[in-house]
Amino acid sequence: MTDTAIRETAATTAVRIEGLGKTYGRRRRQVTALHGIDLEIRRGELLVLLGPSGCGKSTMLRCLAGLEHPSGGRIELAGTPVWDAATGLHLGPDARDIGLVFQTYVLWPHMTVRQNVEYPLRARRRTDLLRDGAVDRVLDLVDCTHLADRYPGQLSGGQQQRIALARALVADPALLLLDEPLSNLDALLRTSLRAQLREVHRRVGYTGVYVTHDQVEALGLGDRIAVMEAGRIAQIATPRELFERPASEYVADFLGVRNTVHVRATGRTAELTGDGVHARLGAPVDAGEYTLFFRPESVALHRDEPARPATGAVVTGGRVTEVMYGGTDVDVVVAVGDRRLHARLRTSADLPGEGDRVTVVVPADGLLLYDRDHRLVR
Repeated sequence: MTDTAIRETAATTAVRIEGLGKTYGRRRRQVTALHGIDLEIRRGELLVLLGPSGCGKSTMLRCLAGLEHPSGGRIELAGTPVWDAATGLHLGPDARDIGLVFQTYVLWPHMTVRQNVEYPLRARRRTDLLRDGAVDRVLDLVDCTHLADRYPGQLSGGQQQRIALARALVADPALLLLDEPLSNLDALLRTSLRAQLREVHRRVGYTGVYVTHDQVEALGLGDRIAVMEAGRIAQIATPRELFERPASEYVADFLGVRNTVHVRATGRTAELTGDGVHARLGAPVDAGEYTLFFRPESVALHRDEPARPATGAVVTGGRVTEVMYGGTDVDVVVAVGDRRLHARLRTSADLPGEGDRVTVVVPADGLLLYDRDHRLVR
């Protein structure tokens, strides 16, 4: 890389993580929460850390915040080292230019909304921003100007979380860290506030790291998503790339690709077969054992066995065991031997009923193929 390219990369990189590790000692045994993470986050990017409990996503966020001492590696924020295991450098949270939004709102109950939002500026002696109307601007940004003189106890949960966001943004931090900020809200409020968070990011362009276990939240908010698995990044990609091409069975399963059938190719061929399964791909694969993954939304159910399509998969011998009404959609469970396959169909008068014999059909563009090492083939 040329010197010019290095300077351009440095100018666009807000966060650089190199070899970040974190190990806990528990009852005479070591538990590794992070395994040598390498990661760069671009300026103005909202990166989502996605994964189940215990995968290391919150530990990484706490290391970025200075709330955890990593066991190794190096972290730079806006080009400034804040942690370096090699030199022993550790800057605490108050010395890092960050904003934090937690699951709980953590607002001062004895302060008004305005006083809560002003607090970071007063603590940092940023009287210039106080005089410049920064508090009013950020309250307007989150649609809470009319709440300025109220106390937290007079606000709903969604309003309190918007005030917490305003407080984190008011000092224009180099990095905004959000730790599952919507998890304590009901479903409808989460949807509404998720849209507002996306709009705020579009308008302000802050650099952020957002932690969640909710795949819908991650896909809707992130510029890129890093899926965490046992302290490592299993895949990092844009939401569309991640949804369309999960790199491993683990990522596919976590993203809700619930259906799996085992198939095999007997030579270099596009034909794959299994127990009651026939699939034809658009291109040949090597001989061997594979697993087909497909989403419930990709499934069509036929009461009579259809002609095999030119490409796609057909699973015969199914029997409907559950039909669950969901308004515009209906979730159908189909038993095929000892397997259970899931279909999500549009509500209509011609839906299969419990006990009906059906054939499962999946088009080729709805199939994901994984090899014996659980890695995506196509």
